[in-house]
Amino acid sequence: MLLLLLKAMKWIILLLTTFSATALWAQSPSTEELLRKANPSMGRALTAHQSVKYIAVDYPGGRKRFFAGDEIVFKAKGQSGKIRDNIFAVTDSTVVFADFSEITNQNEFVEYRLDQIRKVYFMNGSGLAVQAGYLLPIAGALYFVMDFFSPVWNQEFKGAPLQLKTSTAIVSGGLFGLGALCFKSTHKALKIGNRNRLRILKTM
Repeated sequence: MLLLLLKAMKWIILLLTTFSATALWAQSPSTEELLRKANPSMGRALTAHQSVKYIAVDYPGGRKRFFAGDEIVFKAKGQSGKIRDNIFAVTDSTVVFADFSEITNQNEFVEYRLDQIRKVYFMNGSGLAVQAGYLLPIAGALYFVMDFFSPVWNQEFKGAPLQLKTSTAIVSGGLFGLGALCFKSTHKALKIGNRNRLRILKTM
């Protein structure tokens, strides 16, 4: 009797494992779904059944791609301010933007040749690293304030003179430095030319 129960339990466990694995496999997203979730514009382009033009920014150690629908931030020759807009289309030698005009009640298109773009700005890196570039300096500032002004609100140190301790400077300075490093590594400001190239390529 005990042997039969053990065999039955063995088959039940095997069936449950099989159904669980099947369910997990069915729920796992496809490559196309993952691409669309990470970057909708890139996902549509890479999974399309025809070639799609895109802007490629090549720099030492990496490449950043901009597809139609992506937001791009850049500076153009002859203009001092940054231009931030969503790409409407990419041609053989230009990038096209569309702005809706309430006066004409239609889209007005603006084109920039690649040789007119002198600087490109973008974020590159994991979401955690990008957030660390903002949060770590804030944490450093809070740590400095809480530790330096502890005699003001902490009863144990009430009446003690305000003084900067070495440990406070090391910890808060370390958080600031690490945050600055994360910010610098994830926020790119590339001047086009020499080692930084701007090209128009096609997906396969």
